[in-house]
Amino acid sequence: MCRPGAKYHGATLDLDVKDADVHDVMRLLADVGNVNIVVSDNVKGRVTLRLKRVAWDLVACTIASVHKLTVTVHGNVVLVKK
Repeated sequence: MCRPGAKYHGATLDLDVKDADVHDVMRLLADVGNVNIVVSDNVKGRVTLRLKRVAWDLVACTIASVHKLTVTVHGNVVLVKK
């Protein structure tokens, strides 16, 4: 899902959060994208975002990049891990 040159087609959203837990933001993205998501317990961190009309999957990949996380898709489940 998160690879160089990837095309992002997810539903777009506006997002403005300050010092939010990564787990909570990923859960929000799962709701917007209407996907199943599993975030590993070893994923830690907080994020501040102010985005307008950005695809949910691009947001997930951007957060993953900032926190050096891996995002993979297994069937209909998105897995986020350290």
